[in-house]
Amino acid sequence: QVTGDISVLGKLTGLTDIYLSNTQVTGDISVLGKLTGLTDIPDISYTKVTGDISVYRNTKVIQIRLVGTSVSGDLSVLPNNVLWVQVRNTGMFTWTGIKNRTNILALEQCKCDKIDAFLNDMATLEAKFAGEQSWYKTISLIGTRTSASDAAVQTLQSKGYTVSITPA
Repeated sequence: QVTGDISVLGKLTGLTDIYLSNTQVTGDISVLGKLTGLTDIPDISYTKVTGDISVYRNTKVIQIRLVGTSVSGDLSVLPNNVLWVQVRNTGMFTWTGIKNRTNILALEQCKCDKIDAFLNDMATLEAKFAGEQSWYKTISLIGTRTSASDAAVQTLQSKGYTVSITPA
């Protein structure tokens, strides 16, 4: 039952690895961006942390798990190598457009305020799956979708993705 604010890690720049999931840790995840010795930003599921997903902008992993946190932010900042994000029971995310992506981003139960824009952009990208399991081939969003993304949904399905929208 590890507890405490992750801000105390801020001066441990030589730290190379850390596991925070399933703890009672609190605080803003921005401190993880200061830990220059980390080989990568860790999964932080089932914690009481908050913050912006932009801390993952330089991550080298292909999947991110943020389940049961209060993390939110702009999904557009995630690098192209990130292929799957599990964000069930988290904050609200936004999409401000393709920045440097060529690969489709699969999402699991993501609350998003610009679903049509996200789907339309994803439909223009290449399918590259993080694995063979079905969740790596699923775009599951929570929010409002209109007919403006009907063609995008069909295109994503033809590329092997299952698209599911749950009204907010």
